[in-house]
Amino acid sequence: MLKKDFQTNLTGNIWLIQEAAIYLKKTVGLPGSINIPWTEFIDANGSVADPNQVKQILKQRGIREENPEIIFYSEDGVSSGYATFAVTEASFKARNYDGGLNEWLAMRSANAKNR
Repeated sequence: MLKKDFQTNLTGNIWLIQEAAIYLKKTVGLPGSINIPWTEFIDANGSVADPNQVKQILKQRGIREENPEIIFYSEDGVSSGYATFAVTEASFKARNYDGGLNEWLAMRSANAKNR
């Protein structure tokens, strides 16, 4: 299922968004992903950002409500879960890649060893 999702992203049908901490610590990410820090989905009071603010954040990155799906990921799936919640509250179809980059790297490594 994940392999299909990533291949679909390459055609522009699914957006992959990584959490900023990964981007700063590692030079690897899922192919085709863009970076939006999960903290952008928090308002000044520390609450989930207003749906209109969330829509504006995504629109600035070229993501519109008519896009079919967004998949968020982080190192282990925790911080990306917050972003997923904020985006679904703004009426977007979004999922969280629970295993995050750690799981993806482990699967990639295992696949390379099996070749």
